[in-house]
Amino acid sequence: MNGHKQAAAALHGLSTADRETMLAELPGADQDILRGYLAELAELGFAAAPLRAAAATPADQVRAADAATLYALLGQQPAGLVAQFLRLDAWPAGAALLALFPAPQREQIVALREQGGPVPPALARALVEQLAGSLPAAAALPWWRGAWQKAKAWTA
Repeated sequence: MNGHKQAAAALHGLSTADRETMLAELPGADQDILRGYLAELAELGFAAAPLRAAAATPADQVRAADAATLYALLGQQPAGLVAQFLRLDAWPAGAALLALFPAPQREQIVALREQGGPVPPALARALVEQLAGSLPAAAALPWWRGAWQKAKAWTA
C-alpha cells in the first residue's frame, strides 16, 4: 500500500471536521490525491473506523499515570533526572512517587529539585514523550496526533 493510501485510511477514521483540518495542512496535490482515495473508500462502502480517543497530549498521559507506574519507569534513573521530571509540572502522582524512593535517594531528589532551574523545553518535551511512550497503556491508545504525524510522513 502506498503512502497516500495509508494516509487516506488513517484520515478515513476521523470526523469530517478533523479530516478537513488535517487535509488543509497538506499541499494541494496531496489533498487532491487523498480526497480521491477518501471518495473511493466511501464509494466502496467502507465504514469509518474511528480512532479511539486517548489523552490529548503525552503530558496528559503522564498525569494520568499512578505513582507505582511512574516509579517502575523512573525508579532506576539518576536522581537528577527524577528531579528534573518533578520540576516540570505539579504531577498528580508526584508526592506519592517521591515517597516510593528510599530515604537517601528521596532526599537527594528533593535537594536537586530545589536547586535546579527551569528544565530546557526540548529536554522537558523529550522526557515527557519518552515516559508517555513507555506507559503500559500507551501502545493501546492511538491518538489523532499520532495518526496525523503518520499521515504527513506517508505523503512526504
